[in-house]
Amino acid sequence: MLLEGYCLFGSPLPPNGRLMKNPYRSIALIGEKKQAKEGRDFLLLEKARQRLTVTPFLGGEGKRGEDLAFMDLALLEASLDRR
Repeated sequence: MLLEGYCLFGSPLPPNGRLMKNPYRSIALIGEKKQAKEGRDFLLLEKARQRLTVTPFLGGEGKRGEDLAFMDLALLEASLDRR
């Protein structure tokens, strides 16, 4: 979608290392289609991909999985509320 002109709404990585271990990762895009593509968003996503390939994730068994999913949703909602 970045190739179609959408932009990252926020950072694709969480604000701290502990949250990095959450197996759930929501990424929000903004529909401002621009003519000129900026490489910044592509670089951020590539850095996130590299970082996440070496990150050990927490297991999502039982209640922990629900809690981790809730945390991801809460972070996404908080970032959307700032707009």
